[in-house]
Amino acid sequence: METLSATVDVSEMMSSEVHFHASVLSRDVAEIVPSMDLNGSHAKSCSAGNQLNLTFSGNVCHVFEKNGNNLEL
Repeated sequence: METLSATVDVSEMMSSEVHFHASVLSRDVAEIVPSMDLNGSHAKSCSAGNQLNLTFSGNVCHVFEKNGNNLEL
């Protein structure tokens, strides 16, 4: 798995998840992550301008074209 560096634009606590809107490689992306890990520890908050390192497998990533069509990876 590769890691992408992202700059947070906005983070929103949404119940048991945090929704991050960020810039990756000059593109807007949205990430949804659990607010708590498997041990019950809460995720650290993240503010605009913070850097995130994103690592994920391809089966949890959805990529869209500018016109909104989903790209199959």
